[in-house]
Amino acid sequence: MKKNYHNNPYIILGVHRSGTTLMSDIFSRLGIFMGKNQNINKEAKFFFQLNNKTLKENDSTAYDFDIFLEKLNDEQFINRLSDKFKNEIQKNINAKFFGFKQLLKYQFQNKKIKWGFKDPRTVLLYSVWKKIFPDAKYLIITRNPVDVSMSIYYFEQKRYLKKLKKRPDLEFGMPLTKAFDVWKKFTLSLLKIYEDNNTNFLMVKYEELKNTETLDKIIQFCNSNADSREINKIIKNKPSNYKIPEGYSQFINRVKNDELVQKLYPELNF
Repeated sequence: MKKNYHNNPYIILGVHRSGTTLMSDIFSRLGIFMGKNQNINKEAKFFFQLNNKTLKENDSTAYDFDIFLEKLNDEQFINRLSDKFKNEIQKNINAKFFGFKQLLKYQFQNKKIKWGFKDPRTVLLYSVWKKIFPDAKYLIITRNPVDVSMSIYYFEQKRYLKKLKKRPDLEFGMPLTKAFDVWKKFTLSLLKIYEDNNTNFLMVKYEELKNTETLDKIIQFCNSNADSREINKIIKNKPSNYKIPEGYSQFINRVKNDELVQKLYPELNF
């Protein structure tokens, strides 16, 4: 079967728990194919596994990645990774990401596939992916640090409690301050990426997704003729029912005194 993917996928970038899963749903509604096999977070397993395996092989994780970022200062390291990824894509993207039934469907209809993927780890590997897909279009979604940090904290707490049954000596490793550090490092990376080349980028705030103007920008960015009122229906603003965790007051003091927070979210109330 001939090569059916083209060089400009739609890629969603954002920190964990910032709305990337919702954005993947929106992209799907706008006619962008987001992968045959997806995990619970709407991440295409093909690209998730490439990113995740690479971080592990370089002594890093989705939350602890300073070692990996340091290695990205070496252009040869980036080139080796991009060559490795290209080989994997050429060999397996048809079967593992698209699926042959999907490809046959598009060939029969004589249509070019609009496709994309999302995985927060892509932010960390952006310098690699931009070599592979230099004409990709990136949607960057940001979200305020309080909601992101609280969501990361409780998401990781659920995972911790499950592991605790088998490993009672395990310590919880995601205090609110660390979750905030993850938000800040990711957000700084996102701003740097946006400044790198904002012609193929759209940056939106999670808090503004219900606005018709924002939805229209996303629809136009995806070259879709969808109705923003229909997209609006899948965006649910659920109030958070989180209990106040240990260290919350210290966390809030740190957040509200942070210069990046003041710059991006001056309207944030504490």
